[in-house]
Amino acid sequence: MLRKRFYPQKRWSVPKKAILSVCIFLLINAPFSQGTEITKHCDLYFSNGVRLEAVPTAETNAQRRKGLSNRKNAGAGMLFVYPEAAPREFWMHNTLIPLTAGFLDANGVIINLAHMKPNTDTLHKSVQPAKTVLELGEGGFKKYGLKKGVRLEMTVCLQKG
Repeated sequence: MLRKRFYPQKRWSVPKKAILSVCIFLLINAPFSQGTEITKHCDLYFSNGVRLEAVPTAETNAQRRKGLSNRKNAGAGMLFVYPEAAPREFWMHNTLIPLTAGFLDANGVIINLAHMKPNTDTLHKSVQPAKTVLELGEGGFKKYGLKKGVRLEMTVCLQKG
């Protein structure tokens, strides 16, 4: 007759339980936090000779939704890139700083500018379908001579991570 061997059950120590709990939490919540960190920065070259360096570029829905919200300064601004040209609407909910949005058509031409006040829910719309939107801090478009008709001729991007 074969005897079953009895192996005493090991009890997990508190640190192992804590590590397991953290791992489970991260696995469950990972889908909600993915995609908001900007990993791509682009140098933008315009037809008026202006070059904007290392502009953070939002390409996912999560990145575009977050945008420049909850920041205390606009820094280099943000470039919002969409897969196709379509009517675009921007608002300033949870955005602490005044911004100007430049809507660019599929050819990279600035079609209109929208001056946006902080923490408002007013919708700022493109006047025709836009494929790209550039947000800069208040006065940025004027400072760089970026106005209706100026064309974004080239973007050179670096991906981090």
